Amino acid sequence: MRPRSLFPALVLTITLVLCGNVHGQDIPALLSRSLNEAPSLEVFGSGKGFVVLRDISYRLLADGSTERHTIIFLHEGGGLPDRWRNWEIVAPRGGEASVTEAALYDPTSRRIQYPLIPRETERDGVEMIEVRLPNNFEGNILALSYRQVFPTRMNLEDAVPIDLDLPQWEQRISLTVPSGAEPVWLSEKLPDPQVNKGGAEDIYTWSVINTPAFEDSSLSPDRGRWILFSLRKGLRYSLSEADSIAASLKVDPPPPVASMMGDQDRTRGGIRIMEFMNDPDRLNRTLPSDLVRTLGSIPIEGPWTEWEASFLLGEWLRKVGWGVEILWDARVPLGDQSPATVRAWERPVLSLTPPTGKPFMFEIGQAVRPGSTPPRLWGRTVYSLEGSSPSRRVLPAGGPGDHRLSFDWAVDVSSDGMATGEMVITVRGAWVDTLQVKGPIDKDQVTAILGSFTWPSIPGFSFEGALMEPAGTGFRIKVPVNARIAIPGGEGLLIRMPSVVMPWQSSIAERGAGGGIRFPFVYEQSVSIGIPEGFDVMVLPETRPYDAGTVKLEESIRVRRGRTLMAEQKTVVSTARLDEQGRQALVNAVRQGLGWTGTTVPMKKR
Repeated sequence: MRPRSLFPALVLTITLVLCGNVHGQDIPALLSRSLNEAPSLEVFGSGKGFVVLRDISYRLLADGSTERHTIIFLHEGGGLPDRWRNWEIVAPRGGEASVTEAALYDPTSRRIQYPLIPRETERDGVEMIEVRLPNNFEGNILALSYRQVFPTRMNLEDAVPIDLDLPQWEQRISLTVPSGAEPVWLSEKLPDPQVNKGGAEDIYTWSVINTPAFEDSSLSPDRGRWILFSLRKGLRYSLSEADSIAASLKVDPPPPVASMMGDQDRTRGGIRIMEFMNDPDRLNRTLPSDLVRTLGSIPIEGPWTEWEASFLLGEWLRKVGWGVEILWDARVPLGDQSPATVRAWERPVLSLTPPTGKPFMFEIGQAVRPGSTPPRLWGRTVYSLEGSSPSRRVLPAGGPGDHRLSFDWAVDVSSDGMATGEMVITVRGAWVDTLQVKGPIDKDQVTAILGSFTWPSIPGFSFEGALMEPAGTGFRIKVPVNARIAIPGGEGLLIRMPSVVMPWQSSIAERGAGGGIRFPFVYEQSVSIGIPEGFDVMVLPETRPYDAGTVKLEESIRVRRGRTLMAEQKTVVSTARLDEQGRQALVNAVRQGLGWTGTTVPMKKR
């Protein structure tokens, strides 16, 4: 990919767009067919929008490299995520990239309304093509097509996610290989591909219709469906290639790290290096997390990708006497005869043994202090090579006390129904990962976490003044409360129980828990409401405890000394290994627990 002047790029782009024919695909005709078959945005799309078509085709080229051609038709909703609005198409090292179509089409006439101008650029040593979309599609459809070539040495391999954060109407993933070259694939919970054999090439095609948006904030151990494929098979080859990439990255430490390496207390020095490397400012979140740059292009002091930072951290810790083993977290469960591809790995995990103290796991981007189990890893299986044989290690899921999520409300209510006080949320263990916390907590993440919840009894709940602080294996959020939670009427008040509904609760209540859960847990709410002067509670609502052995729901409500309304609700799931009966019990407990959102307590004036 060579720099060139803007005018030739503009002419080339407009020519490609206007001709509308890409790699034998008539884009206007393909768009027209897709729109005729797809439901409308109102019927199928979320508030964010939806993918009308996602077509990814692979072909093995004559020189042994892989060509990947991607076509996206995207219908915008009201809140399209930035990653769908700003496209950065990386040119693989030793390969190439090009955009062959970029335009907004009118969904009615199926004609181009606005051509988009791709821009070639280089950032942090990586060549890429940027396609920036307008803030508002004005009802048009994005048609984007691009081509990448990967130097894969006579192997066709990749990992393709099927479940994305937007709904998708139609997906097609196809592999074109020389006749007789049978690919190895792994595609759990998906049908096998259709195979078209004839002539010099064979074509394998997966077709998937009507894929809802993936909910990454559920309790399920499922991380979404993937298609992994390769012309080679063997887990040990996937591990060997990944280990080779890790071993190839040897960079002298920057001055701040070199200073920490001189600490006489090597354990303390290693912890300081980990904290330095885990600083969000030193992580490059705009590049692919598994990208590893060459020694000449990697920045000396960062920012680094997650893989780069993991490998560098391991190398520098070894130099100060730490034991370091690189383990691998897979995108999906893998067998010994799985497709051989380094793309099978989501990220590296470091198993660390300090000069003094106990071994522990660490991963770049974790939101807890070094020494605590990374929230994402509870109950996961990680992989490594022992000699030339693959090895699996199942990390402990912990007990319910390791994973505690608590909401504590302490407020006073006035005679006009206004409540003032504080809500404290305590998050521990794997709940940190479930609540989508990435790296050290900052103000924006706190707002995002609270904004992902609904607050049935407090419409328009403001998070102004919310503060976060570390707490054990997680964190604590304190939110000032100044809101109306009671409805005045005549001589009385009707108090609505302060409550919250989180995405994981909605998911289980609406769709069940068929996929199981990743960790046992405790989820609890406690409420302390100071009763206004001169008022008495008329009647307390009925409690409904539930006990199914491995799943329990406890509820209590009382008035203490006539002045304070006290209420508690606690759900305890004692094991992550739930059978069908246990999963149904979890659904029952969650649904019953959500009844708290409609609980009211009437009061009257003396």
